[in-house]
Amino acid sequence: MIRERWLLSVLVVAAVAAIETPVEGKVVGAGAHGFQIEIKSEVEGSPQRVYDAIVKGVGRWWESSHTYSGDSKNLYIEAKEKGWFGERLPDGGFVRHLQVAFVQPGVALRLLGGLGPLQQMGVDGALTIKLKQSAEGRTELTLLYNVSGFDPNGLDKIAGPVDRVLSEQVRRLKKYVENPTKAGTTKAGTDKAGTTKAGTGKAGTGKAGTGKAGTGTPEDSGQDG
Repeated sequence: MIRERWLLSVLVVAAVAAIETPVEGKVVGAGAHGFQIEIKSEVEGSPQRVYDAIVKGVGRWWESSHTYSGDSKNLYIEAKEKGWFGERLPDGGFVRHLQVAFVQPGVALRLLGGLGPLQQMGVDGALTIKLKQSAEGRTELTLLYNVSGFDPNGLDKIAGPVDRVLSEQVRRLKKYVENPTKAGTTKAGTDKAGTTKAGTGKAGTGKAGTGKAGTGTPEDSGQDG
């Protein structure tokens, strides 16, 4: 059931992404036991600015409909040894989405594990984000997600949906860095970047997103935890 709801949401994500900022995402390769996704984008801003937005402001650009809690303000990234990309749930609950494995501020970030429904499949994954300054002073962002493991239906069946969901998050990150006051939220529960209202996401859907997020700049948008 989790997978069906997650796949259904991908249709909405794809429709929004089609009319928004272009991001180059593709499935490099896929088979029954794994796949590789590569997403590229050029962002207006320095590598350090983009890195800070990723680590400190994840709750302001990630899409709320792709969280367990239904509200992306509960997301945080601990970019340190033994850190996590995590999420707070009601009554002291939590989700450890991915483990932080490599941190080079302004250059690269690597997270290990399976996002969303991949977590309950028990697969292995390595999500690497690389940042490089271009000649024009922009940042060339490359996201690679390598996934391996077993699923009775074959992991190649979900490679496309995972690519589209992650491409949407990169698009939202780009929009947030380049225009944070428009990419964030101005009213509680109302997201101008195209997400659902905060709190409406289904707990346990294994998706990820942006709900009640503020409108500050990437530098001052840190999350607790």
